[in-house]
Amino acid sequence: MPYGTTPSSMRITPERHEVVSQMLSGAATRADMADAFSHLARHFGYRYFSLGRMPKDSDEKVLPLLVMRNLPLSLLKEVDAGGLITVAPLTTVLRSAQLPLCLDLREHQTLCPQQLIDLLLQYGTYSVAFVPLWSGDGTHYMMTFSGNRPLMSLSELNEIGMLTLQAFRLYERLSPSETSIVQPLTRRELEVLRWASLGKTSVEIGDLLSLSDYTINTHLNSVIRKLDCVNRAQAVAVGLRLGLIE
Repeated sequence: MPYGTTPSSMRITPERHEVVSQMLSGAATRADMADAFSHLARHFGYRYFSLGRMPKDSDEKVLPLLVMRNLPLSLLKEVDAGGLITVAPLTTVLRSAQLPLCLDLREHQTLCPQQLIDLLLQYGTYSVAFVPLWSGDGTHYMMTFSGNRPLMSLSELNEIGMLTLQAFRLYERLSPSETSIVQPLTRRELEVLRWASLGKTSVEIGDLLSLSDYTINTHLNSVIRKLDCVNRAQAVAVGLRLGLIE
């Protein structure tokens, strides 16, 4: 069964519903939405969230499909390296799902490769809620919330489904410049941004990458422009919230 009993401390009250709804309605940018989804996950006792297009048979990796997440990048890289999502029978089940469902993956080895379950356990997650979504143009998306909480009750599952749909509709209404990075960051720009997030100066980053500080500043200015920020500190903050760096 995809449902389970839930401790009363985890049940969603009308007051908490109102708090989450207000937080979602106040989101005005992509970074705001990332914060809102992260808070939504925590309100329901989950640690991680991800929003992405539902994988097709032709898709070999899941990371390029994600538009927003706080799942560790290292976890996703290992998943893609092993092709663990595309070969999982669970993916086929989710493609036809019309309603939210939750699973304790430890109890569904027939749906998930044991290698995937073991990998998720390394990151302290095995309980996952899936919320299917469709954009205005008919594109199939899937929101996942994951962690180590007990399975949701049916009322909780309905609640998180409604709030996720509300959040997704707000996400869709944001301007294109806010809902996507028009020009994706290059590998070098991501590398420079990651070092900047660790507090390195342009000179220090240049020494690490064998580049001049002028070149490093050029990359940083490009990142700042692409992320619609005003300085490197804001670019680092946005990069962290969008899951571009860790």
